[in-house]
Amino acid sequence: MTPKKIIIESLKWMFTDPIRFFKNYNRNVYYKKQIVKNNFKTQLPTVDLLDLFDGTFNVELNKYTYLENTSTVIDLAILKALAQNITDCNYFEIGSLRGESLFNVSEVSKHCTSLTLSHGQMKQFNFKPSLLKSANLFNSDIKNLTVIEDNSLTFDFSKLGKFDLIFIDGDHTYEGVKSDTQNVFKHLIHDDTIIVWHDYTYYPETVRHEVLAGILDGIPSSHHKHLYHVSNAMVAIYKPHAKFRSSMLDFPTVPNKVFKVKVEATSL
Repeated sequence: MTPKKIIIESLKWMFTDPIRFFKNYNRNVYYKKQIVKNNFKTQLPTVDLLDLFDGTFNVELNKYTYLENTSTVIDLAILKALAQNITDCNYFEIGSLRGESLFNVSEVSKHCTSLTLSHGQMKQFNFKPSLLKSANLFNSDIKNLTVIEDNSLTFDFSKLGKFDLIFIDGDHTYEGVKSDTQNVFKHLIHDDTIIVWHDYTYYPETVRHEVLAGILDGIPSSHHKHLYHVSNAMVAIYKPHAKFRSSMLDFPTVPNKVFKVKVEATSL
């Protein structure tokens, strides 16, 4: 989205739902100040997408809706590429909706586990009927999937075991990100586990400081050196034992790569 469109959409949001707009705006400003107060930088270092995958990035997504409340094409492609590079990948995801990330990652993983809200819990959180209807839409097409319907903020993670790749995409408040991150680090990781957080940015170059604060406070400070933002994407990544060339975002970024895109649509 261009800066002009971002401004237009922000103004629309401000005038149509001012209370929610200023509440979210103020939270982001507050957490940016907290990050600075705690002597953290206000953004993670950005690793170039091609450096993350040793110069080769060629991924095909076979189910994608191009609708709200989902990851971008690049975000899902990153997840799938990471899983594809792990032998017999055991994948765990917090916060599934239609199941787009689950389906695409399942194609290259040994097993997938989803921890996501039940329909009853979604109703309690006032999810729109259309969202309830589309929840778990693609799950029936996934054979190597276990779905756990519960709230990650109250769920007992200790009974799950270890995973190779973990995607945190649930409650994006500071409290939610911190809680999910702490539980993942305490119970689900082994020495080589990779963790990906969605919505680290609002857009690929605009940091969401509330989420960043939750990530930083959810991980022991000794592990912060393994945290990166991935260029061209809305995700942050924890990759142990890796040291990447990186830089800080300077909006707007001068492009250093182009993507080849093929779009084909079929009816559901």
